[in-house]
This record gives sequence, structure tokens and C-alpha cells, in this order.
Amino acid sequence: MKYDNNTDEFNRILAFNQALGLPTTMADIGLTENDLTIVADKAASVIEWEYAPGTPTKEKFIQAIVETDRIGRSNK
Repeated sequence: MKYDNNTDEFNRILAFNQALGLPTTMADIGLTENDLTIVADKAASVIEWEYAPGTPTKEKFIQAIVETDRIGRSNK
């Protein structure tokens, strides 16, 4: 949701995940920023990448993950 700036949907899903105790940060699932290049490379290799909003880039994908993580950490 952060990738395409869908703030309302992002906030709805964040609240849902928090209510259920689901992961909301990279640390919650054992990831660090050092892992993000590998994650972006894998994401770019799947067919769904072609259907991402706008023109997808690995850099924009990583930025969305970092921003999502920042928000998740600030809401703990």
C-alpha cells in the first residue's frame, strides 16, 4: 500500500495486523535493511511485478518497505 501511496488502505491493514498481533515491522519477521536488495531482486523476478502500479523499480520497492517499517515501529 505504501508503494502506490494508498494511505487509507495501508492504515486499515496496519490496524488489522496490530489488532491480531501480526507482524508490522521488518524485525518482526527477521529482516534487516541489509536483506532488502535480495527481497527486491526476488520481487522483480515474479510475474506480478509487471502489474505493479506505475513503473516499478527496485529502489521504489525498497523505499516502500523502509517507510512501512518506520511506521510499524512508530506504532508499537
